[in-house]
This record gives sequence, structure tokens and C-alpha cells, in this order.
Amino acid sequence: MSYTKTLAVILSGLAIAGTASAANDFSFDYTYDAKAVQTEQGAAQVLQDLEHQVADHCEDRRVFPLAIREAMAKQCVATTLERTVAQIDTPALDQAFEDWEARNQG
Repeated sequence: MSYTKTLAVILSGLAIAGTASAANDFSFDYTYDAKAVQTEQGAAQVLQDLEHQVADHCEDRRVFPLAIREAMAKQCVATTLERTVAQIDTPALDQAFEDWEARNQG
């Protein structure tokens, strides 16, 4: 029996340095194991998988200095992960995201 769920991940433009980033608008379906997000190890794996998929969508290829593009992508990933984790809403995934945030601050 399969316990997968699909979630539509949608993110609207982000404001970085006062400029809306409409090129970063995206949506995609994310399928995850609903049982896995109930465990610490499974939730960490789901979050890692989601982060990799989101990072591809968040990469901004417009002509900005590299530091600005990296900051925009970092903010896009963080915001998208936060919103997606809130939609999935399991304690183990919430904790995995809190751990991710602690590692990625700065």
C-alpha cells in the first residue's frame, strides 16, 4: 500500500533588495512519503529532497552580480521550504526544518 501524497508547491515573487523577483515565480507538484514525514530520519530525508528540488527552481539566471543572485536563491529556498513544511504540517518535519534553519542562518 502506498502512502505518498502530492503537494502543489507555489511561490510568488520575492522581494530582494527592494526589487520584486517575478522571474522566480514558480509552482510544481512535490510528491512525498506521508509515512516518512512522521519520523525524524524520514522527515530529514524528505526535507533534503525538497531542498534540492526547490534550489533548482530558485536559481535566478538574470544578470545580477553573483552575490545578489546567491542571496536571492537562498531566500527563495528558505521561504519555499518554510511554506511547504507548514502545508505538510507534521512535528517531525517541523523539527527537521528548524534544524535546517539553524544550520543555514547567516
